[in-house]
Amino acid sequence: MKSSETDITFLNRLNSRDHEAFKQLFREYFQDIAYYSSKILKDTDVAEDVAQDVFIRLWEKENHFENYLALKSYLYLSARNSCLNYIKHHNIVLEYAQNLVQKKPTNKRGTRLSKRKLSVYYPTTSATFRANVPKSWNS
Repeated sequence: MKSSETDITFLNRLNSRDHEAFKQLFREYFQDIAYYSSKILKDTDVAEDVAQDVFIRLWEKENHFENYLALKSYLYLSARNSCLNYIKHHNIVLEYAQNLVQKKPTNKRGTRLSKRKLSVYYPTTSATFRANVPKSWNS
């Protein structure tokens, strides 16, 4: 820990789901995990969401950390895996949006839609999605 509290005492408190110990961990590591995630994602807002999700999962799951290294490893590996899952999901969304744009849109009766009606069904295009995606994500 960055504080004077010993690692063992802190881990015992955290393992017993002490709210104050969790708050202390969050205060000390949230920015580090968000920064680490932002280096992977290249988006600080999404990185902060990922960091928050890491801490939510830590609180919700029954974890028992034997040492401080195991706790730090859990935080950083969870953040990395969440970032990779986000990128994978985002690429699927991009692919789906691109397929929607390439399809010839029709209504339920099979009639081709006009551009005006099309904007109701597909308000955004893959170009809009791709404009906000770091180039490293596109495989």
